[in-house]
Amino acid sequence: MTGIRRFREGPWEWLEAEATRPAPCRGKYLFFSSRRDLLLKIARREIGAGGYRSSKISRDPVPGRRGYVLCLYGADGSGESALALRYSGWKGIRYAGWKGDACTLSDFHRKMCVNKGDLAIR
Repeated sequence: MTGIRRFREGPWEWLEAEATRPAPCRGKYLFFSSRRDLLLKIARREIGAGGYRSSKISRDPVPGRRGYVLCLYGADGSGESALALRYSGWKGIRYAGWKGDACTLSDFHRKMCVNKGDLAIR
């Protein structure tokens, strides 16, 4: 279990593993919920297990989303299926998928509409 440090920066609260090795971060996994406490639980769980190095959670609800967003940073999108399955039974959590740094917002929405059915996400 990895120790976690927390800090605030602007509209975000960051959680990071205390002992991190430099590694490329090429995107993020996105979760949405009206319950910020559930998003914090996911971030602590994933970073604490050592699978991810950092995350940020909106401190206030995102305008137009009626809730908060969790960005869980990773090197690539290879953990998408595992994350989707791990949190599919959590009420109040909506997993939106992987968004690579090179992916535009329109690319992201187009890919999410096509690929989520393959993961049985509702």
